[in-house]
Amino acid sequence: MQHSFTYHKAYETNYFYTVGAIFIDYALRIGGVEKVLALFKQPVTNQNTSGDAIDAINKELGLEKSQVDTFIKKYIKDYTSRNSEIGY
Repeated sequence: MQHSFTYHKAYETNYFYTVGAIFIDYALRIGGVEKVLALFKQPVTNQNTSGDAIDAINKELGLEKSQVDTFIKKYIKDYTSRNSEIGY
């Protein structure tokens, strides 16, 4: 059983990284490096604030919480389509 867990930890990607990469890619597309930096400067990890990631996503990317799921699915579909057209 330990081997299975070790394998997962060592060779699998946590989906949080994938979702984060989607938001970073989108921020880069809509506002360049400045938008990416603005997204990271939001106080979502500051324990002295009540903000969370959705607040930063809303403020910097213009997405409401109810739109995030649909946005991610569409972004992946569109990204896959764009890359398949150029041979990736």
